[in-house]
Amino acid sequence: MIRGPSPPRATAALLLLLGAGPWLHAAASAQESTNVTSATLPSPGVAAVRVLWRTTVFDDPRAAPFALKGREHALDTRLAIGLLPELSAEARLITSVDDLDASAAMPAGSDHAGLADLELSVKWRLWRRDPGAVDTQRLALIAGTDLPTGSRRLGGGSFDPFAGIAFTGIAGRFGAGFFAGWQFTTGGHDRPRRPGETTADVFRLDANVLYRVYPQTYTSERIGAWYVTAEVLSTFETSGDAEVMVLSGILYEGPKWAMECTIGLPVVRDLSRRPERDVVITAGVRVLF
Repeated sequence: MIRGPSPPRATAALLLLLGAGPWLHAAASAQESTNVTSATLPSPGVAAVRVLWRTTVFDDPRAAPFALKGREHALDTRLAIGLLPELSAEARLITSVDDLDASAAMPAGSDHAGLADLELSVKWRLWRRDPGAVDTQRLALIAGTDLPTGSRRLGGGSFDPFAGIAFTGIAGRFGAGFFAGWQFTTGGHDRPRRPGETTADVFRLDANVLYRVYPQTYTSERIGAWYVTAEVLSTFETSGDAEVMVLSGILYEGPKWAMECTIGLPVVRDLSRRPERDVVITAGVRVLF
């Protein structure tokens, strides 16, 4: 004869689910990788601040104007605010500092600093399905534009609108997502270094996978979670340039803050209008208010 749980045990299990459920779901909904745009967004009235320190290593031996040797350090700061349950707004600003050696493109090297164009965007969640306390699937539209507010070296001097779609899914200890987007480039930089800085439009296709290393299962205790991450970032420009980077990293997410780190290497580089990037290292923190 098969018996169900005794009434006291059934009641305890129900109370645990009711008490832990909101915390488990909040932890799951926040899960996102470092470099791939996700379909998650802050709740109404909640602000999320994200600060990333990114070092890009160049060692391009080609002739000017592409040859670069050294490092570029960038502080990538983002502020996202929840407006409605399905809508948020975000502002993003990048500050960059050169540490470049002498090369054919820059005989005297460079230690210049400057601000990139201000980026404003909105995210609208189109669809959401939550099959479990931790498991979730979400789909969102993202649209925005760069504003011509940056310095001469980092600013494009134009409005560059973009739009895309993001998916985020979590099933048990695994998470996955993708982003596909198009940037309409109406201006260009004097010395472009990244996708979207030439006069060509850019198609982006990114994907990520996360695996929760700890804890194996969630309980009612509010503890942080550790993940290992893998990402693929792809850009295809209407000029014919193409680049694919593979990144690995670690992520810690707590109830109110997170820290993350990734390192990326190119696996495809077919570039004729900007220098080649050899390594991209990113580290950062996120805080919810």
